Amino acid sequence: MYSVLISLFVSIVAAGFGAGIGQGWAILIGFVVFLLLFILFNQYWGRKLKAIMALHEECVTGAQADANKMVQRVQQRGGMSQKVIQQKVERMIADGIKESLVILDDTKPLYNWIIFSEKQLTTRKVQLSYQVKDFEVVDELIDKCFFFEPLMYAMKMARAYKTESPDLEKICTKGLKKYKKEKCVLIYSVYAWILIKNKEEDKAREILAIAREKSTNENLDKNWQALANDNVNKFSNHFLGDQWYTLFLEEMRMPKQKQAGKGDLKNNPIHGGKRSRKR
Repeated sequence: MYSVLISLFVSIVAAGFGAGIGQGWAILIGFVVFLLLFILFNQYWGRKLKAIMALHEECVTGAQADANKMVQRVQQRGGMSQKVIQQKVERMIADGIKESLVILDDTKPLYNWIIFSEKQLTTRKVQLSYQVKDFEVVDELIDKCFFFEPLMYAMKMARAYKTESPDLEKICTKGLKKYKKEKCVLIYSVYAWILIKNKEEDKAREILAIAREKSTNENLDKNWQALANDNVNKFSNHFLGDQWYTLFLEEMRMPKQKQAGKGDLKNNPIHGGKRSRKR
């Protein structure tokens, strides 16, 4: 971290000059010099980072806005199926995200100047790469991310499952300890799903039993009861909504396709509507 090292070096030199006045003054001068330099470095490089991030966000939000305009035009004309429209929307948003990721690479020279910037920006890059299914980038960088939110860790669990990682159990059990109360719901649900897919229904039931003690989410109880009654087909993570389908472990069940006319897309979740709860 260049900003810390330079600030520390200059503060030590300044403290040395102040030593003739007294030890207390030397410490005070050194501290003040370090603090001022550190703040100046962060403000200078922070402005550069902010400018790059503004362009990055503009690509993402711009693609979403263009997609929304396209949907509005289709609603006015009609004659196109919702499936085709959704595919077009997803492509437009994916193109915007890919363009934004190229811009995000311009932040690399700043990693050595801003504390934690590399990890923060890597986390952002992994989130977006996962969204556009660029799993090569995800698998390369995911261990360098922050995992403040359970969705990020669930992505790590999902990739460990998909790649048949030998550390799958270790990764999942670590996630169980990492999050408390309602934040643990996603992690326990994903792990239970993985165990079921690996033909370990008994262990999945045990995991959900623990989850029921940590969370008041009634859907955990429903899934536990399904496994307790040997009715694994009734186990479902559908209640997790976007968080679940974002992991690409299961495809969302789409309603029966029809030609899109005016207003037909208002409930499409990509465009801000509500998801269908029909099963």
